[in-house]
Formats: sequence, structure tokens, C-alpha cells
Amino acid sequence: MSRNVQAAILVLLLAALAPIAALAGGNANFTIGQRDLGSDWDPLDGQLMFGAVVDWGADDWPVHLAWGLNVSADTQDNVYGSSVEFTAAYAEISFGVLWLPIKDKSIRPYLGAGIAGVSAAYEAEAFGVSIDDDDQDFGYYLNGGVYWRLGPRFNLGVDLRYGGGTEFDFTFPFEDEFEETFRADGGYFAYSLLLGFGWGK
Repeated sequence: MSRNVQAAILVLLLAALAPIAALAGGNANFTIGQRDLGSDWDPLDGQLMFGAVVDWGADDWPVHLAWGLNVSADTQDNVYGSSVEFTAAYAEISFGVLWLPIKDKSIRPYLGAGIAGVSAAYEAEAFGVSIDDDDQDFGYYLNGGVYWRLGPRFNLGVDLRYGGGTEFDFTFPFEDEFEETFRADGGYFAYSLLLGFGWGK
């Protein structure tokens, strides 16, 4: 199955399930933090990350359905003493489940897991000339954290997230029509502050 077909299936699944959110309890949480990628991304391995996660389910369900989107990027000038400016970006759309063992207390821990469609891109620019490439892959994620329900609606907490199972092939063109392909591991660890609101129980 091609990556485009896989991505289309994921989008259709999210679209089909989205109306359920209006009929159940859940949360809409926003995150800001850092995504730490592996050494393949050095020196752009520490990227500022923004995200949004929505989960929903009936009040008596211990497990909610969850979908999310997060993006991160970083730019570095004069990398390794050169005049080249490098930019790297990473975006993930995900769908999975979220286990909420406590729903009737102010402190609410959670654990989640699911699948993720990931896109990554780079750009290198020097002396007015730029090269860039992007790639996509499918992987998985695991996350966990805790939030405090302040009052009837407001959520404040922390989120930890791990992503794996992805690799990206980036092409670097050189003179004489020669190209070199570099493979980058897409695994990451992210930690974020969580802010949001909930409805239902």
C-alpha cells in the first residue's frame, strides 16, 4: 500500500469519527514544548514544537479516541563554520486511544498510543541558492502525562511523547548532476506544557 493511500485512509478515518466529539465528553488540549530528534538531525535535533490533541468518549468509557497534530522546526546559521543556513521541519498527524483511569478527580493521569502519519523537510541556503527536499512515512506514537482540572473546564499539565517507526530519505544534489541520498531516523522524544479545556465528566 502506497504512502499516499495510507494517508488518505487516515484522513478519511479522522473525518468519519470527528462528529462523535460533539456527542461525548472529552478534552481539547494544546501543547508547547521541545521535540528531541536523534543524531541524524544534528544540529537541528532540538526543535520547538506546537501541537493540539482532542480526545472524546462516553463518560463511562475508560478509554477515549484521540487525534492530534503537532509541528516543530529549527533553523541554524553558519553550521559547522560554513555560510550555509539549514532549516528542518517535522509534522505529525496522529490517531489512537487515550486511557484516562481517573475522570472524577482534579488530578487526571493518562496514557496513549496510536498511529501517526509524519512529514519531514529540510532546506539549505547559501549565497542566494537553496536546495530542499521532503519525505513522508507512517509510524507510531506513545504518550503519557498528567493534567489538573482547574474549575469545571480548564486543564493544565505536562505531556511526554515518543514517536518511532519512521525514516526519511533526503536527496542532496551536487555538481555534474550527481545526487546523494541521506536517510534520517524519524524517532523522537518530546516534552511539553499542556493547556486546554474539557467537557463532559
